[in-house]
Amino acid sequence: MTVVPAVLWTGAALSATVAVFLTACSSRGLDHLAAAGVVDGTSWRLTSMVVDGEDIALSADHPVTLVRHDGGVAGSTGCNRYRGDLTVAAGDSPLLGPLAMTRRMCVDADAMRVESLYVAALGRVCTAAAAADLVVLASAGTRLVLAPVASEATSGGTR
Repeated sequence: MTVVPAVLWTGAALSATVAVFLTACSSRGLDHLAAAGVVDGTSWRLTSMVVDGEDIALSADHPVTLVRHDGGVAGSTGCNRYRGDLTVAAGDSPLLGPLAMTRRMCVDADAMRVESLYVAALGRVCTAAAAADLVVLASAGTRLVLAPVASEATSGGTR
């Protein structure tokens, strides 16, 4: 398995981002993603994932992607394709609604673990922030760092 290196953060960017995520989720609405630069038609690739405080190793062979379109999101978990709606965040409610997913089984057990953790993490996301050219989706103990993808080839799970 090829491991995608974690993103290195500069002190100022990390401090500002951490400050955003140390507060409880607040009512900010659908503009979370747009304010962070995730606008309709943009594609993103997961470069770093922390779930319940654990840094999760990602595979270059099974890229995880996210694209925003038509008021929702879609992408690939590395094994399956997913699609979901954005919801208005209020209190501790998630930013993303329930996801519809294909049900393919990956032979790679690590890729299946990443998929399971990613989908669970998306369901808990309640904040989105931009740091340099990265987008950080987070909630307590969870952080998904995404970098822009130049091509639409990996968006929507078309791999």
